[in-house]
Amino acid sequence: MRQSVVLRRCAGCWKVRPSLETHGLPRDLIRWASTYASHRIRVWNECEKKQSTLPDAQEPINITLPDGRVHVGIKDVTTPRQVFRPERTVNAVFAKIDSKISDIDATISTNCHVSLVKPDVKTPDALMGIWHSGAHLLGAAIEQEFGDDALLADGPALKSGGFYYDALLRSKGTLRIEHRLKDWQDGAIPSLERVEDDIRQLMRPDPANGEIFAVTEADVEKISRLMASIAERKTAFTRLAISRKDAFRMFAYSPLKLYFLYQIPPQESVTVYKLGDFIDLCRGPHVQHAGQLSAFRLISSSAARWDAQDTSSSIQPLTRVTGIAFPQAKALEEWELNQAEMKKRDHRVVGRAQSLFMHHPLAPGSAFLLPHGARIARRMIDYIRSEYRVCGFSEVVTPLLYHKELWETSGHWDNYREDMFMVGGVNDMESRLVKNNSESEDEHHHHHHSQPEIHGLKPMNCPGHCLLFHTSAHSYRDLPIRLAEFSPLHRNEVSGALTGLTRVRQFHQDDAHIFCTPDQILSEIESTLALIHRTYTRLGFTSYELALSTRPTNFIGDIAQWDAAEIALRKALDNTGREWTVSPGNGAFYGPKIDITLQDALGRTHQTGTVQLDFQLPQRFDLKYQDIDGTIKTPVIVHRAVIGSVERMLAVLTEHHGGKWPFWLSPRQAIVLPVKADDIDYAEQVRDAISQPDRASSDASYWHRYYYIDVDKTDNLLAKKVLLAQSSQFNFALVVGKKERLAQAVRVRKRGGEDLGMMTVDQVLAMFRELESTFK
Repeated sequence: MRQSVVLRRCAGCWKVRPSLETHGLPRDLIRWASTYASHRIRVWNECEKKQSTLPDAQEPINITLPDGRVHVGIKDVTTPRQVFRPERTVNAVFAKIDSKISDIDATISTNCHVSLVKPDVKTPDALMGIWHSGAHLLGAAIEQEFGDDALLADGPALKSGGFYYDALLRSKGTLRIEHRLKDWQDGAIPSLERVEDDIRQLMRPDPANGEIFAVTEADVEKISRLMASIAERKTAFTRLAISRKDAFRMFAYSPLKLYFLYQIPPQESVTVYKLGDFIDLCRGPHVQHAGQLSAFRLISSSAARWDAQDTSSSIQPLTRVTGIAFPQAKALEEWELNQAEMKKRDHRVVGRAQSLFMHHPLAPGSAFLLPHGARIARRMIDYIRSEYRVCGFSEVVTPLLYHKELWETSGHWDNYREDMFMVGGVNDMESRLVKNNSESEDEHHHHHHSQPEIHGLKPMNCPGHCLLFHTSAHSYRDLPIRLAEFSPLHRNEVSGALTGLTRVRQFHQDDAHIFCTPDQILSEIESTLALIHRTYTRLGFTSYELALSTRPTNFIGDIAQWDAAEIALRKALDNTGREWTVSPGNGAFYGPKIDITLQDALGRTHQTGTVQLDFQLPQRFDLKYQDIDGTIKTPVIVHRAVIGSVERMLAVLTEHHGGKWPFWLSPRQAIVLPVKADDIDYAEQVRDAISQPDRASSDASYWHRYYYIDVDKTDNLLAKKVLLAQSSQFNFALVVGKKERLAQAVRVRKRGGEDLGMMTVDQVLAMFRELESTFK
């Protein structure tokens, strides 16, 4: 095959380097080969040669196919591609080994079930793999367009859909890169401190060392054309595991990549993926080739910071290009339609239109729930409270503010302090400003009171619940003890991350903690998962996923205790009858957990509920109970949330339902529409009879059932009143005129316009009660 050539300018001369990657490219898309691309390929080839031999011992493994047939393969040699016929693998985007998405060419290391993932896949894990592949395609195009003047930073897939790649674009790149590669010749790995210092220097504006620039619309168009060209040629993704030293050598040209290399735990292997001349650090998996990403679109470009947490500086030296990709054009078309629908359903848009909530600059990150928004939140909380009565939870209210000693005991002071709000009293603040030199040494016993006392607003309820448990003695007969709370929590989110109701600084959570014996873990988890299923179904979510995160390498506690707990969690998950996945080693260091991810009407995923075992906190607070044999033991804590943040769930529900609330949750369940002014008195009688149906007498102070009913007292014509009721998303419009008044009835219209005809108030109430009891 004829090779094209790429002209590379170096030190004032032109060099010719053969490249298969430019074959068939239009002349205006042919770019100089970057210095670092040549370096990476050279290191890749050297590493690949070292791994070209088969393992000495060839151990057989059994690979079960979807039809039940068993293929006998070789451990760490056989791949899914070798197991299936070529016509089966040609269009597949991934393989699935047991429940985990993987490359089609990934080697199989144990007995397992293997299947292929088709291009029309819509599962979150497969889509994340597709979008991560899209990020690599974007990175390859950025490097081709800008060569040595582009240093790539981070390029992740986004749970919300799509991907981005951040890049530092700076002129005079070749000189900097050649200098760094020359420094590497002694093979010394730079320290993390040195890498971070290099990054600071690199981000600092200094025209003498090259101008930092951003992409233009024309640049984005060229990048898109380069991506299309790579996809058209079906350039393959190839994976390679390399040593940490080889990885440092491969990416020696970029302190940005060296920084990410330092983020990989030392005990983990380092893997890189190659797409033509483009090579990047990555765990994978990836699609077979770039042709499976041909349905893509670049969405936007913007400035970005190197560290998203650093909001102290207004400097944004990086350029971020964002995109979306799918294996099939139909999926891209569906995504584009979804984007238009998402804009209409945005909870900030719907919330403003329906007067659900507001924000104020004097309370950043804290939402004001307006009357109609509070109605929805109250319905959710009332529902959870009703479930608590069934499930045996006791609701408590604990302080918002605790002395820092509590946070030191819980471990939050060392591990979570930056995300907390610290509070000092007026006297404490004055003591910091005024130096008191009159204290004598013999007043040492008063020293605690003279020092500024630091308190923290609680970001979670578990330490307070531990204090409650610790206040009295317990026997095994008392357990499980189930404590629940809805008190507000505060977390110090950076201002740049605050978004509507989804990222806030103050929120309420259906937080609960179960103090139980190890033998009770299974039944408590089963009960919790059943509650989660009931709740999500009643909220209108038909699809959610369960994932078990198991013991990490830095776990604390006894291995036998961990093993028993994980067995209980696995059994509880099996008993749900639902499919579930495993995230090996992703549990918290203090216990395994189950994450629940639900899918909304637009196919987006949201992590809301969680079930977390905790072996550490009971030890930190010295929690004890007396077991049946008289011995003193430490309980296990189950942290659990079903809906999670009430504010965030309100946002998710708003967008899931598009503001068209199911009757039982609706803040506007019905509106009475008087035909004329003479009908207003009767309209108000109807409202009172329906909104407070269980009120026995005028002096009754409490009743259980209530509905949200309004009356339209405007002088609008009936047709306009009906139209406004529909646009305001009232579930029902109850029309009353002279005919209805004489019949002591109403004419009922549904939100969609369907006329249900004449009904008495009792008939309307029966219909409402049926809708409420069935969560419709």
